[in-house]
Amino acid sequence: MAKILISILQLGTIDYPTGLRLQEKLVSLRKECRIGDVVLLLEHTPVITLGRNAKSKNIVATPELLSQRGVEVHECDRGGDVTFHGLGQLVAYPIFDLRGFPSDGASRKTLGAIEYVRRLEEVLICSCADFGIAAKRILGLTGVWTEASAPATSKEHVGTGALARPVESQNRQPSSGAESKIAALGVHISRGVTSHGVALNVNTDLSFFNLIIPCGITSKPVTSMQKELNRPIAMREVAHSLSRNESTAKMIPLGPDYFMNSPNIASPLAGHILGTFANDFLIAEWQDAGGVSEQPRWIAPLHLHRSDDEAWYVLEGVLRVKVGDDDVELQVGSGVLVPRGTPHTYWNPGPNRVRYLLVMTSNIFQLIQDIHALPERTSAALRAVFAKHDSELL
Repeated sequence: MAKILISILQLGTIDYPTGLRLQEKLVSLRKECRIGDVVLLLEHTPVITLGRNAKSKNIVATPELLSQRGVEVHECDRGGDVTFHGLGQLVAYPIFDLRGFPSDGASRKTLGAIEYVRRLEEVLICSCADFGIAAKRILGLTGVWTEASAPATSKEHVGTGALARPVESQNRQPSSGAESKIAALGVHISRGVTSHGVALNVNTDLSFFNLIIPCGITSKPVTSMQKELNRPIAMREVAHSLSRNESTAKMIPLGPDYFMNSPNIASPLAGHILGTFANDFLIAEWQDAGGVSEQPRWIAPLHLHRSDDEAWYVLEGVLRVKVGDDDVELQVGSGVLVPRGTPHTYWNPGPNRVRYLLVMTSNIFQLIQDIHALPERTSAALRAVFAKHDSELL
């Protein structure tokens, strides 16, 4: 079976309805084979979600208290009961076509629902192990739980399989108390394509879980990586662990004069909106002509957006993206997010066209439209357009 390429898009903090609409659009595109497999990594603003099997009595807080704490409540089609999402919790939404993933079992060729859930749990267990936290499954329950006692002296991780990393086992720490839930899991599968996913408590304010009976389980508490290690953890480090991002980036010199005066800045051959979310979050598809490796076709000058994030997902060809000091080459099925305030540019490094999805706000879409409407891309004209949209050429 061919190698599976998975794009990891880090979206920062978004509200739950926006994340849900984005998932729905990506699932539709995946079913149509217009995109490859993708994982969305993000944090949600405070929200309680009720899965297909949820019991409303498991929300124990009054509507007044929920309003006071700024917590929304939403129903969804994932499996499971009631859970909480909020800042400091890393959420991963895999949009996978399971028919492209081989099964480890003898009874079927491709991945089934139960095996998929077990694999998600394995990723969470290994991510906890990366930070020295002993975690495991519990028979009959879904999710990942901390160990209640000291870890075994073996160099293998307790409760993990082939993905475990023996090198970190020497530093694993037991939970300070009883078995506690550190990660929740709930998925939906339609025509073989997955949505929803997992939520790992990193630096989560655990007092929010007092508003509910998490997953309807009263006998086991909830914990976080911060609580287990007695220190806050960088969300970016956990995101890298969860996504298994092993790519390396190199620095390249880029001068503003080269971009501003270069005749090699390309114009798009075509662009159109694929979907709009929460009035200002959208996906657009663009394609750009290629140049030659010695004189690449620059798609954008070096710039930043003060108020907007931006992400790319490659559908065809190769796209090079410079984010801060990092130069990343994106192949088909891969993507990258540029957080607001980060200098960046991107270009086509080869002679063939590149097609890519831009995940952006409507403000950035309008900026792109205004740039391509310019009769001449002079330095003054470009700077005026960028300033109009709270952005800056560098």
